[in-house]
Amino acid sequence: MSYLIKILLLAFCLQAISCAKTQLAKPVFLVSDQEVDSTTLSDEAPSTLKSTKVIKKNKKQKAYEAPDTKTSPPHNLDQEDLKTSEVSLALITTDYSSKTYELVLSRDDQDQVKAIKTINNKGKEKIYPLSVLNREIVLAKAVGVSLVTLRCHNFSQETGCPLEIEYPSNVTYGKFLRFKANLVKRESGWQLESGNRKFTSMHLVAKKFFGLLIGVERLELR
Repeated sequence: MSYLIKILLLAFCLQAISCAKTQLAKPVFLVSDQEVDSTTLSDEAPSTLKSTKVIKKNKKQKAYEAPDTKTSPPHNLDQEDLKTSEVSLALITTDYSSKTYELVLSRDDQDQVKAIKTINNKGKEKIYPLSVLNREIVLAKAVGVSLVTLRCHNFSQETGCPLEIEYPSNVTYGKFLRFKANLVKRESGWQLESGNRKFTSMHLVAKKFFGLLIGVERLELR
């Protein structure tokens, strides 16, 4: 019976997405094991995520998810596993499962963006070519729910683009949070930044109801 209740609750959650709203919020930065928000450099507690803009999601708009490509036996990816034309931008993790996703940038011989890909620790790869980088793309999923999606605005192969990274706060109410970041090319190379601060990992803290995943409590950047 409890299994049936969970199935019905999940169906209700997915149906609620059709009338979803998205709130613009600040991510939580973790520095020296102390949480600080993206505009604070001291070891203060992070400010509560508050909306500065609410938009209705167009239910006809669907995030693009690339097909899986088998790459290698399951293992934890490190920089030595990447090709010389690739650079790791960030590691995506969650406390809900052991699956991890490495967000990787593929470059051409002119150091320009050729594609973005994700490689998980199960040995599967998803490739997002230039033709889809102006669309919303899915970076990570769990139990059929998109946990992290990314959209580039005015994408440039030479300089990168402003980004919006979105995650579900509560799918039962169709509520999503998103924060602004940037894909930029510095003297040291390509990197992700939020509030002019570089980050190399995104950790999602799950929000659960009777053990069922219903959203993301917060997203932590390091």
